Amino acid sequence: MNFIDKQRIYRAILTTLTATLFLPIAVDHIHAEAISQAKTIEKPDIGEQRVIVTYKSNISKNAKDQIENTGDVQQSFKHVNAVSLEVSDTEMKALESNPNVTAVENDDIVKIKETSSQIIPYGINALNGIKSWESGLTGKGVKVAIIDSGAAIHNDLNIAGGKSFVFYTTSYLDDNGHGTHVAGIVGAKNNSFGVVGIAPDSDIYALKALDSMGNGYNSNIIKAIDWSIENHMDIINMSLGGSSESYAFQQAIDKAYNSGILVVAAAGNDGAPVEYPAKYNHAIAVSATDTSNNLASFSNRGPEIEVAAPGVNVISTYKGNTYASMDGTSMATPYVAGVLALYKQEYPSATPDEIRNMVRQNAIDLGPVGRDSSYGYGLVQAPIMDSISLLAAPTNFYASKVTSYTTALSWDPSSDATSYRLTRNGVTIYEGTNTTYNDTTLTPHTYYQYKLYAVKNHIQSATPATTAIISYPLTPSSPANFKTTSVTGNSVTLNWSNSDYATFYELKRNGITIYKGNSLDYTDTTVKPNTSYQYQVIAGNYGSSSAPSQVNITTAQTTPLNAYTFSTYNSYKKGSSVLIGVYSRYNGNIPVPWARFDIVVKSPSGIVYKNTHYTNQNGVYTISVPTSWKSPSGKYTISVLMSKTGYLVTSKTASFYVN
Repeated sequence: MNFIDKQRIYRAILTTLTATLFLPIAVDHIHAEAISQAKTIEKPDIGEQRVIVTYKSNISKNAKDQIENTGDVQQSFKHVNAVSLEVSDTEMKALESNPNVTAVENDDIVKIKETSSQIIPYGINALNGIKSWESGLTGKGVKVAIIDSGAAIHNDLNIAGGKSFVFYTTSYLDDNGHGTHVAGIVGAKNNSFGVVGIAPDSDIYALKALDSMGNGYNSNIIKAIDWSIENHMDIINMSLGGSSESYAFQQAIDKAYNSGILVVAAAGNDGAPVEYPAKYNHAIAVSATDTSNNLASFSNRGPEIEVAAPGVNVISTYKGNTYASMDGTSMATPYVAGVLALYKQEYPSATPDEIRNMVRQNAIDLGPVGRDSSYGYGLVQAPIMDSISLLAAPTNFYASKVTSYTTALSWDPSSDATSYRLTRNGVTIYEGTNTTYNDTTLTPHTYYQYKLYAVKNHIQSATPATTAIISYPLTPSSPANFKTTSVTGNSVTLNWSNSDYATFYELKRNGITIYKGNSLDYTDTTVKPNTSYQYQVIAGNYGSSSAPSQVNITTAQTTPLNAYTFSTYNSYKKGSSVLIGVYSRYNGNIPVPWARFDIVVKSPSGIVYKNTHYTNQNGVYTISVPTSWKSPSGKYTISVLMSKTGYLVTSKTASFYVN
């Protein structure tokens, strides 16, 4: 689809301002640390096209990889089941025949909505802004994402953060000017110079999705919406648009709206039907009015128009630390975004639907009675905070007795409150007069944020008391396969298997902790030779611990085990029996009873005897080995390998002759 706007803008950069202006404006010159050179958007290679592919939800990773590997990935999204690819005609056909693909559409270009007119200074009184500020509403604490060409460094702007989604720079600094102008309409500071935004204390986030020419791919915008969802923006402003519909774009806006974000978009500047994305149901479509509250001649119109706002000769911040006057629904849209920030400050827990209803009810009806295709519900108006909404939030709000499934919440009573409303991760879980609540529906090992509001006559405190917990994980099972893999006189190596829900393991020796960490093995190098030890390992997390797994060991002696072996005579005749004696000893001649020995007797032609025996209680064993008449004459060897737990293994040899 073609998402290119017909650009018609007249800009005057006010580097020198005279007394003819209604607002006193001071211009300071500052040096930006890094400003990228102006560039246009990157075009696909010859023979390729850039498309957005929307795929089915819950498909396998392999199926998703197959789709993404069909072309070159340009943008991917976390909250939208789509990907932007550069593809050839052959790759396009493969995508269209893929059963997991639901839509393939052009990744069209959007650009800034602009128009031309005279420069006439203009304030924000038409929107009831000053009275709203005087009641205490300035947008404080509300996060507004400006998806545009970025924001320049400016003395009259505080930019809370941002990100670039264009290919040629990682900076969100504005190299066009449009985004800086839009940002100032929302949040220019309320100070002694320059201009002031409708929500001067709101937190402005500059999301650069358009390049220096005011152009950007649909996928750039979708990626910025994706970022806004991830970073919990309250409001998204899109002063941009085009004439073609995009399923992926609509899916992104729906996802943002359903996650609690208000979305505002410009209707367009062609005196034609409303363009996209303003045309989508979950976007608030904004038309532009002039200083007499008449519809601007350039403003698009249609049944989708929800509200109108000033869009003719709007003065605001501009790049180069200057100011400019601009016309367009691009200017009307941030006025509405700023008004929404004031509503969001007053009603922080209200849903997008609830705030939209309040905006509609408070708008000044213009044109035909009721909603119409030019002004929608009318000229948007900033709210006036009711003094009752200044209720103090409850105090001493905290959570205790946390388990895997439950926690106990309590708070001090508020003198003005008639009831309380408690939310968990944005969902109301309790409304009533109690000052305690037991939450028994937790999921193990999950983060929960609780917000508590004081309520009086259906009006709640402007800000909540907050607390947060992480529910305990389930109790881990005892570590399986706990065993030793090496035992010497000076060290013991142990290992065990992983336990579900464990975040650490604790190893004890004879009841004393010698290790705590997440490893599955440990070598104890502080043991003594020939000593018995009991080892226990438990699996634990910050909520509970398993029963121990246990193993008992005796370390080895560091003293070698001696073996003595000999035959009764040095030589024998064929057919006679050879008497062989084996002794197990240590430290010279101290007997070692029941020692194992593996004995092998070899003739010149090979093994004639091989077996395993144990010495008796005196450390002695004798064996009679016959020599066959067929056995060859010559030298015979006796090899003994002696071993016993607690001692070092040793070996001995002896020999005799057969004549």
